[in-house]
Amino acid sequence: MGNCIHNKKVILDISDKLEAIYCACPCEILKMMHKNELLKDTLFADFNILILKLLEEELSKIQTKLFSTNATYGAHTIEGKVFVWGNYNNFTKTILTTNVIKLLHTSYSLVLLKDDTNISVKYPHNESYFNTSIIESRLSKGVETVVSTDTSYSALMLDGSVIYWDICIGDVHDESLLKSGITNIISNKGAFAAIKDDKSVITWGHPHFGGDSNNVKTELSKDVVSIYSTGWAFAALKSNGSVITWGYSNWGGDSSSVSTMLQSDVLKIFSSRRVFAALKKDGSVVSWGNFNDGGDSSKVSSQLMSNVSNVYPCSYSFAVLKNDGSVVTWGEPEYGGDSSSVASLLTSVQYIISNTEEHFFTAVKSDGTSVSWGLHIQ
Repeated sequence: MGNCIHNKKVILDISDKLEAIYCACPCEILKMMHKNELLKDTLFADFNILILKLLEEELSKIQTKLFSTNATYGAHTIEGKVFVWGNYNNFTKTILTTNVIKLLHTSYSLVLLKDDTNISVKYPHNESYFNTSIIESRLSKGVETVVSTDTSYSALMLDGSVIYWDICIGDVHDESLLKSGITNIISNKGAFAAIKDDKSVITWGHPHFGGDSNNVKTELSKDVVSIYSTGWAFAALKSNGSVITWGYSNWGGDSSSVSTMLQSDVLKIFSSRRVFAALKKDGSVVSWGNFNDGGDSSKVSSQLMSNVSNVYPCSYSFAVLKNDGSVVTWGEPEYGGDSSSVASLLTSVQYIISNTEEHFFTAVKSDGTSVSWGLHIQ
C-alpha cells in the first residue's frame, strides 16, 4: 500500500473522481470493495464496473476533494468536514473536523485552516509524533493563509508575520525577518520565498532548493512583483520586467543560458515541475531548467519568437497557444511535448487544458471539439 500512496500524491476535484482515484489508490479501493455486499461471489472480470458503481455511490455522498499522504487517505467535504483513513501502523480511525476552509499536507501531517482563522495541526497516523499544541497556540492570533513544502509549513498571520515549523530539514536564516511586513508566501518542495511590503524578498527552508538566496540578495532587495516556483527553484519577476532565479540549478534555479532574454519585458512566468517559461511583451517565449523537460526549446524556437498568446505547462512539457489558433509543444515527447500525431488537428484552438497528474494536454477548438495528446492518449 505504501507504494501506491508515495508514487502518486493527489488532491483531486470531484469532477476527476472515478478513473483518477482508481489510478491513485487501488489498494484502498480494494479494501473498500471487499467490505461491500456487491462483491460477494463476483468475478474479477467485473472489477472495473464495480469500482465505478462503488466510487460513484461513495463520492455522491461526500461531495469532496480527496487527498493522500504517505500514511493516510482523506476527504475534505464541501461542508468543511475532514475525514482521514488508512492502515499505516494499524491506523483505522477517522478524524472528524468541521469548518475547514483550506487543507494542506506534507508526507505525514495535515494542517487545517478553519473559518475562524485558527489552525489545527494533525499527525493522524501517530498523534504522539509532534506536540501540536505548541504550534497551535502560536497560531491562535489569526491566520491569513498557510503554504507547505514536502516537510514543513509557513503560516502568514493577519498581522503580516510568519510562523514556520519544520518536520525534518531546513531552518530560518534570520527569524526576525519574519516578524512583520510579509504580504505573500510561495513554496516549492523544499523551501519558501516571501514578498514583503517594501517589495523585497526573503527565503528560508532547504538551502539547495531556494531557502538560501544569498547569491541574489541584492537583486531581491527591491521591486519584486511576483514569485514563481518549480519543484526545487524560484523565479522572481521584477517591476522592470526582469527575472531573477535561484535554487536547484537544473530545475530552473540557473537561468544564465537565457539571461540576456530575461533582462526586461517579461509579462508572466509559467512553471512545470522542473522548468520555467517566460512570456514576453513581444509575444515571444523563453524557457530554462531541466533540458529534457522543456528547458531546451531550441527545436521550436523559431515558432516561439512571436505571436504567443498563452503558455500552458504540464508536468514535464509545455504547450503554447498562438494568436492564429495554432499550438506549439516541446519537452518530454511521451508526456505531451510531442504533438506531431495530432498536428493537423491543432487549428482554430481557443484554449488548452493541461492535466498535470495524468500528463496530457487537451486543446478545445472553436467548433466545440477537442484534441488530446500525451501519456496514454491513443
